[in-house]
Parts: sequence; structure tokens; C-alpha cells
Amino acid sequence: MKDRLFAIIVYIGGFLALMWAVFITEASLETSFHQWGILPRTWIGLRGIPCTVFLHGNLEHLVANSIPFAILGSIVAMHGSAVFWRVSSEIIVMGGILVWIFGGENFHIGASGLVFGYLGYVLFYGWYAKRFVPLIVSLIIFLVYGGALLGVLPSDPHIAWYSHLFGLFAGIGAASSEAEIARRKRKGDYE
Repeated sequence: MKDRLFAIIVYIGGFLALMWAVFITEASLETSFHQWGILPRTWIGLRGIPCTVFLHGNLEHLVANSIPFAILGSIVAMHGSAVFWRVSSEIIVMGGILVWIFGGENFHIGASGLVFGYLGYVLFYGWYAKRFVPLIVSLIIFLVYGGALLGVLPSDPHIAWYSHLFGLFAGIGAASSEAEIARRKRKGDYE
């Protein structure tokens, strides 16, 4: 339980602190770091894959990502530090690569890809794990956040729906991977 509480406080708190620090730095310097986002199909745009999570267009964008990040990220972190890092890394890298390959020709910024990845993970982990408690958590999250799934569809030209869609796909993939790791651990086949 200590590892899970540590993961929530330190990792979720650390991610949020870095997101807000970057935003405050941009505002105080009256500059923008958006060029560090994902710019599809360019070599320089690859650097945006790990950076985009910490970049936001305005205060409304940052707040809109911070709250679901804290809630969904905490649920992922409840699986422990190792799971949190594997899931977060898979979503950031896989979702980012898909945005880099298929995204529109502008900089993609924001933590929404990671947020939708966490949503995909939490919604599908129970299904893949075929265990009662994770299934109940998945159902509750679907009832609370199910409407957010509409955000994976193009609706507003200023919203990077590519990040939402590919983050969701990466989160579903991470759920499948983690359920398999959990099954192998229960059987004693995983170190």
C-alpha cells in the first residue's frame, strides 16, 4: 500500500507540478514552448513525444487536463509504481508515435493523449484481467467518464483529437499488456 500511495503522491503530483511549472514559466517569460510539441512527420517533431504532455495552450487547456489526469492517473498509480511507469511510458511513446505518423500538420501539445490513454487503460483493464474488482472499477469509470469518449472524434479544429484517439488506443494496449503480466505473476511465470 505504501508503494501505491507513494506513486500517487510523488508521480501524479510531480507530473502536475511540472505541467504547471512549464505553463507558469511560459507566462512569466511571455513566450511559448509549443515548438517542443509533436510536429508530425518531421525529425524535429519526434522530440515532442516525451515533451508534449507538459505543454498547454492556455490556462483552460491546462485545467481541463489536470483534473482528469489527477483522477485517472491516481487510479493507474494504485496498481503500483512499476505499473504506473510502464503504462505511462507505453501511452506516451505509442500514442505519440501514432500522432507523429498520422496527426495534422501542426504542433500537437497537451496531456490529453495521456489522459485518454489512462481512460483506455482503466476502462479495459478490468475486461482483460477478467477479475471482479477491476471490472467494477471499469464500469464506474465508464459511467463517470464515458461521455469523454466523444472527444476522440473530430469536432473542434483547435482540439487535437488525434492525441485523444491514439492515446486511447495506446491505453487499451497497455491494459492488455498489464493484464497479461498480472496473470503471469499469479502463475509465477513473471519476475
